[in-house]
Amino acid sequence: MPRIEDMINSSIRKYGIGTMTRGEAAPKDYPRIPSGIFSLDFAIGGGFPAGVASCLWGPPGGGKSLVLQKVIACAQKLCFRCFNYQWDCLCDEGPLNQEVAIVATEVLDPGWARCLGVDINNLVIVEPDYGEQAADIISEIISAHDCGLVCLDSLAMLTPLAELEGSFGDAQVALQSRLVARMMRVVEQKLVREKKKGHRVTFIATNHIRSKIGQMFGSNEDVAGGWAAKHTWHLTLRMSQLSTDKDKETEMAVNAKFKASTVALANKRKIFTLQGAAEFFCTMADSGEFIAGTIPDLKTVEKYADEIDFIGRSPWRLFGVEYEKKSDILQALANDNQLLLTTKKKVIEQYVEAAKMERGLS
Repeated sequence: MPRIEDMINSSIRKYGIGTMTRGEAAPKDYPRIPSGIFSLDFAIGGGFPAGVASCLWGPPGGGKSLVLQKVIACAQKLCFRCFNYQWDCLCDEGPLNQEVAIVATEVLDPGWARCLGVDINNLVIVEPDYGEQAADIISEIISAHDCGLVCLDSLAMLTPLAELEGSFGDAQVALQSRLVARMMRVVEQKLVREKKKGHRVTFIATNHIRSKIGQMFGSNEDVAGGWAAKHTWHLTLRMSQLSTDKDKETEMAVNAKFKASTVALANKRKIFTLQGAAEFFCTMADSGEFIAGTIPDLKTVEKYADEIDFIGRSPWRLFGVEYEKKSDILQALANDNQLLLTTKKKVIEQYVEAAKMERGLS
């Protein structure tokens, strides 16, 4: 009679490493791709989980594309082997830079993307003709060995070919839902297959909000694409805009406050998180203090760094560099974006490590 241990060894030879294993050999948590937004990364435990699928959904103007492009900007600076920033990478082989692709079924504004830190020249932009073509391209990109992140903006705008070429009077029941369900099944298995090869590809999509017609009790909010995709996401964030400060003369938005909540879709979560929600500001247009696309969260970083004594005192020290006063450290963080991003990541990592030890997850 065969033993389980023999079956594990046989599966490695027959199907490859990772198909059948023991829990002690499995990773304790997923590497994270940060967004660079401190409060958001703090809430979700360090960033978006690498190697799996995540979703951002909410009403128009809720900040879905904003967060997606901030993640892209950080991913372009990451080493995809150790998931540290490239300037902070300790890999013997040097930092592993991977391609980042976005499938844009909505309008992508290159100017606003640059404001948010995206390197447009090194971003692969896909503009598909119809939904099935987008699904095929996404599947092919995930299989590319030099791809690290694939984004879809948005899931709700995937238009089936039959809908595009048909008449407006045609009855097409659940056509898009079937397309989305099939695409997500393929995407999920492609991500698993690539992870077994040691190649972690991350998939992040945005989705629109819908109303359930005839809903009388409870929340009538739903998302496009049916139920199938909801089971796929490892992390689901419900985005919303809380407030907007407008210029009195032009009536243009200058500052906007956003909220990202993980307590969405019946509190579905498959990964470790620290908090249920996060709030942050974004400068939408150039103002006297900040330029457009800035996320002013230095005070929040300072607050959390002080709680764990991350900044050494007497003398004041940050990453081994001494400063005369604490204000000099804050000024250095404000002037050096690389230093600020590294500080955000290290502070969050300490909180995550402490929380895991407290919950017995380390």
